[in-house]
This record gives sequence, C-alpha cells and structure tokens, in this order.
Amino acid sequence: MNKKIDLAESQFMITVNYDSQILIDNQSVGNVKKGEFGIFKVFPGEHYIEARSLDGKWKYKGLHSVQLGYQEIVELVLLPADVSIGLSGTYRDQRDNRTYKTVKINGKTWLAENLKYTIHRSWCYSNNQNNCNNNGRLYHLDYIKDACPIGWHIPTREEWLELIQLYSNETLINDLKSGGKSNFNLQFSGNIWARMNNNAVFESYELGQTEKFWLDEPTVVDGHNEKGMCVAFNLNGFSIQKNVARQHGNQYCNAISLRCVKDD
Repeated sequence: MNKKIDLAESQFMITVNYDSQILIDNQSVGNVKKGEFGIFKVFPGEHYIEARSLDGKWKYKGLHSVQLGYQEIVELVLLPADVSIGLSGTYRDQRDNRTYKTVKINGKTWLAENLKYTIHRSWCYSNNQNNCNNNGRLYHLDYIKDACPIGWHIPTREEWLELIQLYSNETLINDLKSGGKSNFNLQFSGNIWARMNNNAVFESYELGQTEKFWLDEPTVVDGHNEKGMCVAFNLNGFSIQKNVARQHGNQYCNAISLRCVKDD
C-alpha cells in the first residue's frame, strides 16, 4: 500500500506486531512500538527490511520497494526467531465439518492432531469411540491414499525428517508432545491388529507408549508380509522403520495413525 507525498524523497511507514528494532539494508534506523508507525526516509527502489523484537524472540526479513515521492506503508508480521517454535491455528475439514488444531513449523503447516476422518479399514483403539475422539483413527496402509483433505497430503520421509531435525535428540519427545514448544501435540496413540475379513479389532497395544505414522512411500512385500514405511516414536526417541501392514496368509492387518501436512 502506498500514497503520494509532496516531497522529493521516498519513505517507508512501518508497523509491527511486536516492539521491534528496525534495520534497512542492514543498518539500524530505530525502534517501532507495537501498534504505532515509524517513518523512515529512503532512496527510491528496493530495500531489505529486517525487524527484530526487543525481547529477541521474534523476527522479520523481507524485500520492499518504494517509488520516488511515495510513502509505502509496510505491515511487518514478525515470526518466531526460533523456527522450531510452532504457530498454532485451526483448520475445518469440510468433508465431516471437524475442526482440527494446526501448527506452522519452519514454514510448513501440519495438523496438530491425528487424523479422525472415517474411511474404509480405519478403527478406534480397542473399538472405543472415545479413543478416536481423543487420539484419532488408526488406518490400514492400503486405504490411506485419499485420507487427507484436498489441499493436504500424507507427509513424506523428507518432511518428517525436516521437522524432527529442528529439535535436539535430548529434547525431541518433550518438544513434540503436548505442552512442548513445537505445539505439534504428539499423542502416543498406540496401534492395533484387525481381521480383514470381518473388520474386527482383536489386539490393541502400546497406548500411551508409542506413536507410528504412515509415510507417503510405496509398500514392499517381504515374504508373507506386506510392509509400509512409517516414522515411529516412543518415549525415548524415534526411528524410520518398515511396519507390517498386512500378513497375507491370515489376512491380519496392522493400523496406525496419520498426520497430514498442507500442500505448498
């Protein structure tokens, strides 16, 4: 947004969402308080603007242009200086009108809850609807292709690793679980074995101890087992592993959780 000014100069009129120090072209030009405007004279053209909150927790960087004789109004939205801190939001899945918590971490928006959308071959832990309400559904690998809403997708191995590598090994689980700085809300929902022929859950285990998520990768056949890749968390850390999705001989299947990440 800009307006003509009756001066043979150019100006940036800057507002911020946190009390901040302002730098233009790597030179400090002063401070601006939240809700107020700071006016800074510049040469016409493109300039690199940086804002650093006075408490050191938030920052902004970007390029902005202004014409000769114009005042450019620039609203700077500072984001966490520590990219591992998640910004919370919400998303409504129009398929069933369910609203999810979301979190934006290092530029990517994730569901901050396990997916709860009902598809064929998905179950509640111990056949208890309360577990679905609290921890999401558990999904068989063969049916997850279209489980995420339009505009979202099942995370790849690379997307999971980019997320995990933002945190140290010593604090990873505390950072990812409920109450951690990531706001990712890792839930430790356990997993189940079910019979394919009658859709019945016959074994549920590791609730509160483990959390596994399917990756967006092809399945592999290993002997009598069909396996899929997953990222597995426990109370001590994580691993990328092959997870048995289905045993061909007896048609038993394993079902685990899903998270979705927003398309770029």
